[in-house]
Amino acid sequence: MQQKEVLSVKQLSEYLELSETIVRRLVKDEEIPYNKIKGSYRFFLPSIREWLRSSTVNPGTNSTDDNANKRAEEIFASVN
Repeated sequence: MQQKEVLSVKQLSEYLELSETIVRRLVKDEEIPYNKIKGSYRFFLPSIREWLRSSTVNPGTNSTDDNANKRAEEIFASVN
């Protein structure tokens, strides 16, 4: 089966193995690439993959985006 290029909140949450609440919070905080089409959020899979690549922290190197890491921790803590 061919994977879709455009995902809903539910489909993206399954793809990322995160709750829909976390995905919606990432959208609200504009921390993830998305489109809004007639009131519904949609995610272009190639953009999501690029977002994941660009936000990867490599062990042993200094992170230049400590604020983003702290914010991600806050989001996960507030949902759990």
